Amino acid sequence: MKIVMASLLACSALMSSSAMHSAYAQEGEAPPDVAPGITLPEAPDFASRFTDAMKTPEALAGGEAALKAAAEAYASAKAYEDTITMTVAMGERKESQSFSISRDSNGTRLNLQSLIITAIGEKIFIETEEVPDKFVGFAIEKSMLDTLTTNLPGFDVPFPRLIVDTKAEGAARMQGAFLDAPKLTAFDAATNALYFTSESGSDAVVTMDAATHFFKSAEYGFTPPGAPAGFKVPISVSFAPSTPAALASAIAFSAGTRKEVDSVEKLAPTPFEIGSSIPDATFKQFDGTAVQLSSMQGKAVVMDLWATWCGPCRKGLPFIGKFADLVKDDAKILVFGVNTLENAKGDEQVAVAKKFWDDQKFTFPCLLDDGTFFKTFGVGGIPLTIVIAPDGTLAAKHEGIDPKNLEGIITELKNECDKALGRPVAAAPAAPVAPAGS
Repeated sequence: MKIVMASLLACSALMSSSAMHSAYAQEGEAPPDVAPGITLPEAPDFASRFTDAMKTPEALAGGEAALKAAAEAYASAKAYEDTITMTVAMGERKESQSFSISRDSNGTRLNLQSLIITAIGEKIFIETEEVPDKFVGFAIEKSMLDTLTTNLPGFDVPFPRLIVDTKAEGAARMQGAFLDAPKLTAFDAATNALYFTSESGSDAVVTMDAATHFFKSAEYGFTPPGAPAGFKVPISVSFAPSTPAALASAIAFSAGTRKEVDSVEKLAPTPFEIGSSIPDATFKQFDGTAVQLSSMQGKAVVMDLWATWCGPCRKGLPFIGKFADLVKDDAKILVFGVNTLENAKGDEQVAVAKKFWDDQKFTFPCLLDDGTFFKTFGVGGIPLTIVIAPDGTLAAKHEGIDPKNLEGIITELKNECDKALGRPVAAAPAAPVAPAGS
């Protein structure tokens, strides 16, 4: 799963449509073929909350009026800020993430965790934590979101567009990453709740505050691209809007030491080259014990970087486990899982990763990374499997997994470790020869 590019295209960390699909299934496979440990979510039934009387033309007219009042409330706020929390139900587990929006007379800023988008005047600036020395800028055409969509194919925000696009009209006002081409289907005037459906199968219930007309909450039944009929991921969103007289920190952009690049592609991290020395790093184990990377010099070290939310990671880890079993008696080869980019932090990360590790009954050790070690390698995402040579240099790396040859990583890692240790490398099996005359 491409973390950096998913952030740029729809904020991976926020589980964009493609990222959400990958969280439940390996790319190229239908979502029901889920990774180990994932339980398919129960599809929410929003339609049953609304009576026939809430679906009449009169009721829908009331819904349109409420939606117009919301658009006017957001557009008229001289200063506005909001902290939005999104919770994704992943079977028995729930993952929550928060991000913020702020706007004043200078412009608008979206802080989508590692991705920061600032619109000022006639230009949009994009920064990301993964690449601290670069930024990219685009001239605004039509609107902030139209410009982002044009320059970042697949981009959309995981909340109704009208919050940041005050010029949006009609169905576009409620469009977002989890609801495309929405259609107002019902309105409950008593609770100020609007029900939307879409051709993709996704639907949503959005509730507004009757006094301020700002959004209070949204519930989505998100159907990922390519999902079978009836498959929906439950997503809940809460809003905390405020309209101060002025923002505590006015919207502004300063390049600082960052260098401007002219495309999103150039904003990607610089890949870490094979043969480069890996900076020393300190990891924690589940019991809190610290492990220093430099203490492993003299051995070939295999590290598989993974997270509980990453479907491909979960599919690939059992084969890393098989490799670990294969070399468990080889004192010159060490094998570790490295939990990284986890949504949970600190003690919660330890608990989440340990539960998964114990549930899968893995016998090789797991280390914990807060994301710092992962960023060393300048790659787009996880799973990432690396081989570190005895002298501390990068001997090999594998980005992602091959869903058609999951077992293949075992032989590849063995050969890469043997090569790093100066041992003879087993020859690849010869291709079968077709019988004469065939």
